[in-house]
Amino acid sequence: MAPDHCDKEAFCRRALLILALIWLLPCVWTHGLASGDETRVAGIAAETVLFHTWTVPRLNGMPFLEYPPCYYWWTGLFFRIFGIHVWAAQLAAVTAAGGTVVLAWKLVRKAGGTPKLALTAAFLLMSSAQFWGDSHKTRVDILLVFFVNLTWYGFLHLADFRVKKRGDMLRGFAYMALGAAGGIMTKGLLGAVLPASGIGIWLIADDLLSHRWNWRRYLLTAAAFFTAMIPYGLWLLVLYRDAGFHAVHTVVVVNNFGRFGGTQGDHASPFYDYLLKFPEMFQPYWAFLVAGLVLEAYTLRKSRDCRSLFLLCLTVVPFFLLSLASAKRMVYMLPLAPIAAIQAADFLSFVLKKTQAARLAGKLSFRQWIAIAAATGVIVQIAAAGYWKHRAESDLVEKFWMETIRIAKVENRTVVLISPPERTRGAAVFYLQKRAETRPVQGRRELWVNRCRQGNVENRHDWHRAFRMPEEKGAWNALHRQK
Repeated sequence: MAPDHCDKEAFCRRALLILALIWLLPCVWTHGLASGDETRVAGIAAETVLFHTWTVPRLNGMPFLEYPPCYYWWTGLFFRIFGIHVWAAQLAAVTAAGGTVVLAWKLVRKAGGTPKLALTAAFLLMSSAQFWGDSHKTRVDILLVFFVNLTWYGFLHLADFRVKKRGDMLRGFAYMALGAAGGIMTKGLLGAVLPASGIGIWLIADDLLSHRWNWRRYLLTAAAFFTAMIPYGLWLLVLYRDAGFHAVHTVVVVNNFGRFGGTQGDHASPFYDYLLKFPEMFQPYWAFLVAGLVLEAYTLRKSRDCRSLFLLCLTVVPFFLLSLASAKRMVYMLPLAPIAAIQAADFLSFVLKKTQAARLAGKLSFRQWIAIAAATGVIVQIAAAGYWKHRAESDLVEKFWMETIRIAKVENRTVVLISPPERTRGAAVFYLQKRAETRPVQGRRELWVNRCRQGNVENRHDWHRAFRMPEEKGAWNALHRQK
């Protein structure tokens, strides 16, 4: 237990801050940018700052409209404050993850949970493998997680389980609108559909169980989501002005419905794919999650508890919705991680109350449990630092680009990208901090950068190679004859 002279709420908040700093922040200085999504996103954010492309995201000068610009704005803000550095890009991701951990705490407290239960849920979230791994990756998904859970937190204010206060309802409306708007501006309409699906089913199920219809909640919820569409609509108008109708069509139709309906083949999987991968989710606490789901279902059946119904709706309904989508990746399930952490914490709390495990847990004070969690975080960070250092020397492309920049400067060459994929264009803008030419220019000494998995290209630096042209024209031709 916490000391008598220390308020439990304040003590748990301080413990949460300490654990979050230990588990999340050190990755900013130990983790580099992996070639792929991270170099692409970092390149777009860097270009946003360098060339002031705040309304139309661009990748090496070309419009990139797969996602709305919110995450690029967020990362660009850190670039404006600290400069264009790898750690600044990581800091943008870590702050979004830290905000999500705080939301997990607040979700539990708003639903009537104790400070200890809230701290347990937040710790399970920050120490789960997928969330911790993605908390420092420069990808849009981590900001989507924050906004989706902010929407759910706002709804708890709007439909408070304990007290109906006008102030709570107004705050709930603002949180819901802000969360849904941020989600839409981060990853399109999915940012509103994902939280709205769970909320909508809960509203209907709760009214059916209570044999009443609270139309006010429906109207306020619908009004909050409608308000959230206003920033998206304004951005589309600006996008139409700057890039034309084709850009708007790409954003609204192609990227919102293409991957869901299967017209795009990226990451396509059968509808049961997430069921097969379910044991991989929320490791190493997967068993606690499954038991928590069973416990919530049992509690709902026994007492018709609206809190258990709420948690089940926010887990099962979005899971089913994402399973219907054609494109599937484990990271798409990340918005459900905070709710999974709460259910796992519920099960642990139930076990401590009902079994002999409570006696074992009681042998250690609450401060000692916090110390163990903090020490575990330190050990994980030390191990991770060694892993990222090894990876930086083998897989990451930062070393390659630093050497390319050095050669170009010393030998007075122009860096030219040859048939570059998205990851190469993004990395070029981020590391060069300028747009790179994508076609050979006659009459100049150039450094051609190419990415090719075939031929005799070494399996390092993500298959990137640089050729001095025209001196190595023979080597270049030999490479392409082997493709």
